[in-house]
Amino acid sequence: MRISSGSWYRRYRTPTFKQKMTMNRSIISGPNPKLDHDAWHKRLISQQIRKYPLSLWVKRRFPGTTANPLSCTRHPRSNHGIRSSSLLVLLLLFSLTAAAAGSSQSGNTRQQEVAWQRWTPEVFTRAQQEQRLILVDLAAEWCTFCKKMDKTTWRDDKVLGSIDKYYIPVRVQDEIDPELAEKYRGYGRPAFVVLNGEGVEVARKRGYLPPQMMHWMLEGIAENPTPEANQ
Repeated sequence: MRISSGSWYRRYRTPTFKQKMTMNRSIISGPNPKLDHDAWHKRLISQQIRKYPLSLWVKRRFPGTTANPLSCTRHPRSNHGIRSSSLLVLLLLFSLTAAAAGSSQSGNTRQQEVAWQRWTPEVFTRAQQEQRLILVDLAAEWCTFCKKMDKTTWRDDKVLGSIDKYYIPVRVQDEIDPELAEKYRGYGRPAFVVLNGEGVEVARKRGYLPPQMMHWMLEGIAENPTPEANQ
């Protein structure tokens, strides 16, 4: 049975005297007549829903609403496609931003490292031509504090700035340069030696140095690069 909106409203919206008299006593005995009328109206509507296929009528009459005529809440399914596409766009933008930030961070990490060089005669020639000092890092594969300095001290911005301005960094690895490692064996690991362009030792330091201490040491030696001032 199909009921139009006007006839359904006129037939079931206003209760008749007979319908009021046959109502449940617990409903009509309340102190608020308006509340009683609303309760009766909801009960009557629920009975008609079970009797007539009003869910189909509601869907056709009010697209996008729920099948319950007692509720006028908008059904979220109508915007489901828009929400899904918007969510996919946001996820895509977030993934692209995260990937770009990761690549940029990895690129900055690769740049914030000391460009260590091998011990060669060309290093001393360059030091004489550019009026620079040679910073020799004595390290070994078994040295725990050498690896710690690679992660902390040799990645500090101030330390990198001092090295780029005054020094040529050279690393002597025990496993790679055994002859030089034997020459500086008594210095311990880690150890740092500063040489001038003629190969004269200007300063030395043993043990682990945090970034701030290393920065102060490099700046102080560069201001007065003489063996007498750094003993």
